[in-house]
Amino acid sequence: MTRMLAMTTAWMLTALPLKVAAEDIPTILIDRRADEVSLYFAMPAPLLPEVFGSGADELVGADGTIDIDRLYDGTFLTADEIFAGVTVEVDGRAEVFEGLSLMVHDPAILPEFATPYDAQISIAVCNSPETVRGMGLAELDAFMGFYAWKVDGYSDVAVRFPTLERESVTLRVLDFVDLELKNDEAVSVPDGGTLVIGPTQRSSSGLSVAAGQILVLVGLAALALAGVLYLSGRAKGASRQAP
Repeated sequence: MTRMLAMTTAWMLTALPLKVAAEDIPTILIDRRADEVSLYFAMPAPLLPEVFGSGADELVGADGTIDIDRLYDGTFLTADEIFAGVTVEVDGRAEVFEGLSLMVHDPAILPEFATPYDAQISIAVCNSPETVRGMGLAELDAFMGFYAWKVDGYSDVAVRFPTLERESVTLRVLDFVDLELKNDEAVSVPDGGTLVIGPTQRSSSGLSVAAGQILVLVGLAALALAGVLYLSGRAKGASRQAP
């Protein structure tokens, strides 16, 4: 409960939580580990420009359908170009997130997108090309993945979207820490807005807990210690003043 409250509070700085059917909106899946963070996106391909400012037109051949050979050749550079207007900070520092892949899928046979493993499979080249042969970009859903290594995956992650002179965009946010789902919420991100996902830390029990919880616990412990020291000092002072 505290974890969900901490994330909601962070999001509300720049994004308003909404109640929207998950299948109706673009999705960002965040996969956080001790020293790495991965970001995966899933949405109808025509919405890419609305969210990022550019789309996947490079994947379209001369006949107006998806260039299958282009998919097989690798699409990480196209993913980088689409993501170029986005800035991601981890623990307050701007980090470079490299494109892993961009794939498109037929909505009639969409891959699962509920876990980090699903996200990895959704951008794998072996799962897309032959299923979209003869289809146009407007008919398809797009899946992208980005990765940063040697970062503190348990700290806060801030995703700043480009200013495009557009209306707010609603995103479904799935936050995973060490493959465990911590929050699933729909938020409205304004034009040029920042989506902030609050920090988590590793407890001595091995369970991921909210940093807010740790701060509260540390704060209470500090207050208790201060109280003990204060009472101890009062007792010693009284002892020194006693005849």
